[in-house]
Order: sequence, then structure tokens, then C-alpha cells
Amino acid sequence: MNTPATTQQEPDSHRLSDQLRALESRFHGQPMRLGQVFEVTKGRGFYLLMILCCLPFLTPIPTLMLSTAFGLVIFLTALRLALGQKPWLPQRVMEKQLPAGFISRLLRAAARLLSWLEAMLRPRLAFMHYSSGMDRLGAGLIAFAALMLMLPLPVPFSNFFPAAAILLLAAGALARDGACSLVGWLMCGLSLSFLGVLAFGGVTAFEHLGKFVRGD
Repeated sequence: MNTPATTQQEPDSHRLSDQLRALESRFHGQPMRLGQVFEVTKGRGFYLLMILCCLPFLTPIPTLMLSTAFGLVIFLTALRLALGQKPWLPQRVMEKQLPAGFISRLLRAAARLLSWLEAMLRPRLAFMHYSSGMDRLGAGLIAFAALMLMLPLPVPFSNFFPAAAILLLAAGALARDGACSLVGWLMCGLSLSFLGVLAFGGVTAFEHLGKFVRGD
């Protein structure tokens, strides 16, 4: 007798979203070490770390000191990738216990976001990831975007644009999706343009203020 076909989709052990859900279920209600994230994600955890670190900043409202701290983690990780070195974090950071409630919420949010991304991501525009040099260039752009994220600017969207660039570049690298990475490159340019407009506006405002004080 033939076995009835099933329409239920089995979890894909290669999908990061499924790995994160399994991790959240395994440690639900318990603290977890940061190093365990990298163990479960089998070497892709450093790009995942950068995605997790940029998630809180995908809103118009800037978070000043938090963006500086998280941006530094992203910058140091991406810089080593850009230099062709294995990312490294201090052992005390890898062994740090993450609060159960916080990490559960973060993993669930990341799994939902990655599920949405994975539905659209696929290997394409292979030239964007054709060589290690292109991958290192992409990591360098992530490091550059992290520097912009670190700036303590109390201006709406000042965190959003670089965080979106980091998300797109890291997701593109994970999925080998050149189209996603290309959009990440464009988002880096948009972030730089946004900061340029802010800088120009600030300089102009100071000039007008100076003229007003001098009575010109």
C-alpha cells in the first residue's frame, strides 16, 4: 500500500531561520551563551551576529549609546572579515550569559525576519560573490556602515539607513545573493548621502548662527 503524501514541509537544517527557532526552543526560559549561537549556526554565526546587532536600529528613532556599542561589535567583526581574517571575539564575550527573556525575544524576531528574507533570497548575480575579494569588499562596506551606525546623532533615520545596509549586505553574503548585496551597496551610498546632507545642514546652520551673533 502506498504511503499517503504529506504536504507538511520538513524543517531545513540549512536555513538560519529554522536553526534559530530550534535554538530558541532548546533554550526557552534558560540563559544562553553567545558562543552557542555560533556553534549551532556552523560558522555562519558571525554574519548572523551582525544581523542580530542591527535589528534594534531598523526604526526611524535613533538609539544613541546603544548604537555605538552594537556598531562597534559589527565593525570589529566585519573588519576582520574584510582583512581576510577569521572573526574573533574575546572568550569572556563568548561565554557571557544572555538573559533568557531577552535572547528568546531576539531569536524569535530574528527568525521571523530571516524567514521573510529567505523567501526572497536566492543565489543570483554570482559576480557579486565570485571571489574572496568581492566578499572582503562587502565586509568592508559592512564595517563602513557600522562606523556610520556608531555616530551618536540625535536625528531621525540616522541609525536606520546604516542598519538597513548592514542587514542587506550580511543577508546577501549568507545567501550568496548578489542582488541583495547590490541593494546593500546602494543603501550604503544612501547612508553616506544622508550624513552628507546632515553635515552640510549643520555647517550652514552654524554659519548663519555666527552671522546672527556678530550682527552681520
